Amino acid sequence: MSENNLSTEKILEQSLELNKIQADLLKERGKNQRAPWIALVIVTAAMVAIVVSMLLFFNQYEFYTETITMDTNEGAGNNVYFPGDQAQYHQFPDKGGINGENDS
Repeated sequence: MSENNLSTEKILEQSLELNKIQADLLKERGKNQRAPWIALVIVTAAMVAIVVSMLLFFNQYEFYTETITMDTNEGAGNNVYFPGDQAQYHQFPDKGGINGENDS
């Protein structure tokens, strides 16, 4: 019987030691719970700084849209006219068909 009591005592001692180790690990884990929040705040601040800098950068430029009207000159072949200073107007000969061939 005494051997059985000794083994039970050893088991209890080992269990207590494991509980102490687990308690120490939980204390250490509790200390490090602020680290993710600090990282989150740093990353969020960096993202806000990037967005603000992009807004300030693009505010110095003036963006506008230009409406271009396109006259397809329907009924007179594939003539397309783009108005503007550099525009060129090419009128294709009316020979009928594709590549000047007659569709017969």
